[in-house]
Amino acid sequence: MTLVDRVMLNELDALFSFPPQDIWNNQYVLQDHPIVLVSKKKWNIYSTIFIVNKPDNYDSVWLKKVDTSPYQNISNLYSTRWYDLSTLLWRFIANFTNTMIEGKDALVFYYSEGSFLINDNKGAEFSQFMSHEAFHLYHQKRWHYDQNGNEFIAQYPHNHEHYQLLAREMTLLDQALDNLSDKNVLKSTLRDWVAIREKRYQLWPQLVAETNSETMEGTATYVELKPFLLHYDEMFVPAANDTVLSFNDYFNWIISSNNHHLLERRMSYEKGLALCLILDQLSETWKQTLGENAPTLYALIKTRVVTSEQAYQVSGTNK
Repeated sequence: MTLVDRVMLNELDALFSFPPQDIWNNQYVLQDHPIVLVSKKKWNIYSTIFIVNKPDNYDSVWLKKVDTSPYQNISNLYSTRWYDLSTLLWRFIANFTNTMIEGKDALVFYYSEGSFLINDNKGAEFSQFMSHEAFHLYHQKRWHYDQNGNEFIAQYPHNHEHYQLLAREMTLLDQALDNLSDKNVLKSTLRDWVAIREKRYQLWPQLVAETNSETMEGTATYVELKPFLLHYDEMFVPAANDTVLSFNDYFNWIISSNNHHLLERRMSYEKGLALCLILDQLSETWKQTLGENAPTLYALIKTRVVTSEQAYQVSGTNK
């Protein structure tokens, strides 16, 4: 076992230490799912393949049980070598893929020395990236939000009128995040935020698709960063130099740097994360309401802050 392997397993052990309810809820327990972790060296040669939570019926002549005594939260761990032909399809991936092991979904995830660079002591790329993709596979598999391309926006309105509304929306989102502990101010701010959104959806109905990408990517980002958000109060919004920005600053950076394409879908990761953090303050059961044929994050917030009279004044029910 190499140093990189040990670092990876230590990080996985730390991730497994968080109780499910601290990350999502008891309906999603990452520690129960099979995970294939593939280490990669130079020249595209894979050195070791680890299988965490190996199904009982899965076997290979090359499988070796790994001593888990150094770890507190990993108990079912096996390794095999790159020349194990039963793992052939796992060895030609860029970053990750999905597979089935004895009828069970399994995430196949690649890691290397570069996977463990620390950004400002706010977490390692491996556990964040792996957690994000694991949530997509294991928990969101039957969610409907991204079916048939429902999360992609056709003919995104890149124009001054829309950008003006977006700028106001970003300012209100920042104000909401700054007032999470004051529910009265939070709800008042969110009502103004909903009104701006509804105006955008009236003018450009195709934008409703962003509520689907916010739900899919926002919740996965929430699960990805929750272990670190438990220890940091800052909102995670990336910029070119990995600094933490407000949404208003992030939006201005996108416009000034001519990265307008980030508005079409990429920003849904951060916006969706923000909506999850807001819902944590508005509802104790919001996670249970998501799923197949269920409302989006935006719809959940809208129903919690907009009265029936106010709803009549906006455009009606959107996802």
